[in-house]
Amino acid sequence: MVGSSLLAILSPALYKSLVLVPGTALLLGEHNAWSFLTTHLVSHSLTLLALHVSLVYFLGLRAEAPGGPHPLPRVAATLAVSLSAAGLLVYCVRLALFMGSADEDFLYKPASGCAPVAAVVGVLAAEVFGDAPLHAALALPVSQVPLCVLLLSGAMQNYGVTSDATATLVAALVAWAYLRFFTAHAGVGAPAGDARDEFELLTFVPGPFRVALRPLEKMGSALFLPVLLRVAGAVAGEAGLAATVAQGGAPPPCPYASGAAAAALVASPLFGEGGAGGGGGGGGLAGGASALARSIGGLDVGGRDPYGAGGGSPAGVTSSDPVADRRRIKALASLDKRLEEMKAMIKVGGYSGVAGAWTGASDAGKAAAGGDAAAGPSTV
Repeated sequence: MVGSSLLAILSPALYKSLVLVPGTALLLGEHNAWSFLTTHLVSHSLTLLALHVSLVYFLGLRAEAPGGPHPLPRVAATLAVSLSAAGLLVYCVRLALFMGSADEDFLYKPASGCAPVAAVVGVLAAEVFGDAPLHAALALPVSQVPLCVLLLSGAMQNYGVTSDATATLVAALVAWAYLRFFTAHAGVGAPAGDARDEFELLTFVPGPFRVALRPLEKMGSALFLPVLLRVAGAVAGEAGLAATVAQGGAPPPCPYASGAAAAALVASPLFGEGGAGGGGGGGGLAGGASALARSIGGLDVGGRDPYGAGGGSPAGVTSSDPVADRRRIKALASLDKRLEEMKAMIKVGGYSGVAGAWTGASDAGKAAAGGDAAAGPSTV
């Protein structure tokens, strides 16, 4: 950030090459495709540059390895994905505004600023520290840093100092989505994403506004979350998506897919190995249905049972297809009802009458043949 800004100030040619000018980025002129990324490393204001660099340095020391849990590849990938997406979206928005208004300022006015970098680093730090104070002398939570950077960027753009408010918003949202759904946080092969409630999207707004914004968050989830889950599930592959796991308790509802309802059915006493309520017959029935129920519920991930032999906590999300999950839930409910009916029949002796009839017929036959009923087991 410091080097790019100084080079842009000293050399007008380098400035034109580094910043994003939609009219010359791809359509005309130099075709500077790299400017989608490098434009976020150039600042017009030395004061804002000093502020953003200080914020990035301070948060990076606490969140990035070795001072924090984020390794360098994860930090680099998050920055590259979010900043490139922000540059590309700003480019598309500028072209759309030009076509709608015929104002050439949308094509040839540079869009640059370092606020997107500070916002992405703030999202990385917020995943680690949550609502913890930014500093002992400040009451500002770490989770509110990206919002503060966005508000400052919007104010500076309103005064004509910078032009990176849109890029800051997009970069922060893409960074959160990347860390929430696509990045494995527990090593290679681990489920991707961070499903903790402490890292939901509303964490980045102040506490008093979270309840008021909850309906909007639910509407956005209903519109965009199914598509996002499909993409994330395809990228994650066999590792699956991360799920919240309760420590020392039953698995909580999975925040990513409705397959958690299937998990709750499998964990019920009906599907236990040898339930006490139904005797030997009921236990065998439940044990035999357990594998079928787990298969219907989609709980086998890559040939592995994430709940283990004892039905413990899940290691990953069952599926990323809401429609298929609803069908599995209906199948499990139908199977549950059928098994309950069979267990009830066993308890009241519905099958014992049939077995007694077969036994009586056998004894009568042996008596007619002159055999001894006590001599050995009858053959039916």
